[in-house]
Formats: sequence, C-alpha cells, structure tokens
Amino acid sequence: MNIYKKSISLIEILFILIISSVLLLSISNITLNINQKNNNDYLKNILKIEFESTRLFLQKKIAIDKNLSNLSYLNKTLYYNNNILVKNVESFLKTNSNDIIILNICLKNKIQLCQDIRIKNGI
Repeated sequence: MNIYKKSISLIEILFILIISSVLLLSISNITLNINQKNNNDYLKNILKIEFESTRLFLQKKIAIDKNLSNLSYLNKTLYYNNNILVKNVESFLKTNSNDIIILNICLKNKIQLCQDIRIKNGI
C-alpha cells in the first residue's frame, strides 16, 4: 500500500509540473506579444509626432515660402532651407494643387509609416 501511495504522489507531482510548465510558457508568450505590440505602438506614435510637427512647421513657413521651394529631399533626409527637417525618410513626393500642397512622406524607424500632409497655400 505504501508503494501505491508513493506512485500516486509521483504521478501528481509530474502532472503538476506539466501543468505549471504549460502555464509558464503560455504566460511568457503572452507577455512577449504584449511587449512587441507596445513597442510597435510606441514607434508608430513617435512617427506620428514627427509627421505632425513637420506639418505644423511647414504650415507656419508657408507664409514666407509660398510654394515651399526651400523644401528638398536628399539621402533619406528632408531639408528646409538647407537645415535638417526630418531624418529616415524612405520616400518623398511633393504635389502642388491649386491652393493645397500635398506632401507624401514615408518614414522608417524599425517600422515604416506613410502619410499625406496637406498644407493650405495662402497665396
């Protein structure tokens, strides 16, 4: 009878170890996924802040430079009046349309995010 109790106890311990291992792996996987999502959200928000600050800066400068002719793109960097405005620019396209200037900018900082920036031209 004593051997029977010992074998049951060993089976219980093995069962608990298996369940604990599965739970630990599941929790680790969930934690990793949450961490990756938070990191991606953080990077997206940083890029959105860069887009918004660029839009606000150019909106302010449109009164001086009516068609943003001082805006240039070279070597993955966007310049205004030969000063760095935005780095890590993957692609840049400027379109003039009547009273609106449309800038299509793609930024890359581990993730890539593209946005159209529309600036009302006050001509």
